[in-house]
Amino acid sequence: MISEAPSSTVPQDEQKQQAGTPVMSPATPKRVRQSREMRPEEVLVQLSAHIEADGGMPGKDLPTRALHSALALLSLVQHRQQDDFGPLEVHVHCLTEFLYGLIGAPELDHVQRVLLRMALELAAEGPPLVENWTDIAELLVLRGRGSAVAGWLLFVAMLGNEGKLKFEIVNHG
Repeated sequence: MISEAPSSTVPQDEQKQQAGTPVMSPATPKRVRQSREMRPEEVLVQLSAHIEADGGMPGKDLPTRALHSALALLSLVQHRQQDDFGPLEVHVHCLTEFLYGLIGAPELDHVQRVLLRMALELAAEGPPLVENWTDIAELLVLRGRGSAVAGWLLFVAMLGNEGKLKFEIVNHG
């Protein structure tokens, strides 16, 4: 004779299903989180949580870490005026020190070093004019979308929107 297993040996998920209670798999919340946009406060907390021991953001190489760190810095500075920003100020300091340390790094080319200087100047001036530094940081840093080259090009475009870059078309013909 086959008897049913006592309810204590049936996994909880199966018990819930038998009782008609919906069961979420562990992967479901993650998919939901990734499919929706994060609020700016969530992005700032996530960026802060990813700062490494040397004060910079993670990346596959130093130029990518520099880009991610500059984006994180400008995202944090963009929201610096909020009343509850105080605990994040230490992260602004860490990222700033990390980026200043990269200005002379041989792994960065001249253009990347100039862009980092511009980002540091912009951060020192106060909140950036462009409202979407946090959106860009979420896509490139937290979600890993886009290549490093595309990230640097977007960074250049955003610095241009801040009035930090002046483009000049020169006709050599």
